[in-house]
Amino acid sequence: MHAAGADGRFGRAFESLGVERAWTRTRGDPGVVIAILSAGVQYRHPLLLPNINREPRPGDTGDTALHAEGTAAAGIAAACASEADGIAGIAPNARLLPVRFGDAGDALAADLARAVEHAVESGASIIHIPASADPGTTAVARAIQYAAARNVLVVCAAS
Repeated sequence: MHAAGADGRFGRAFESLGVERAWTRTRGDPGVVIAILSAGVQYRHPLLLPNINREPRPGDTGDTALHAEGTAAAGIAAACASEADGIAGIAPNARLLPVRFGDAGDALAADLARAVEHAVESGASIIHIPASADPGTTAVARAIQYAAARNVLVVCAAS
């Protein structure tokens, strides 16, 4: 998530990307579902919780250290704006769909392929694949093609 600073209400990157100018046109739409594929997302975070598009699984605490990468990605995408905290997502009106795969240290390609397919079947409009994942396998390529055939945008973070 973005930290506040002297470079605008929500930080330098937010300012240089022109997000607040974009907000004059849209802040995202609740019909847009952004799937965050990761070891997990801290869904109880007060700036994410209003936009989470699923019920937590039994036993999923949503607050372990494994959730750092997914929570950061979810916050950048669609955290609710909080001037007090200096945090805002790019599309704070969009919905978030956390899709858990792997365990941060051991994300298998088959797990990633299944996670992409699950996100598509769960109504994702956009799928975020983390930098820690390896999207370069045949199974993942097929899953991404499956998403594209259903008009779902897949983006991969760069490390």
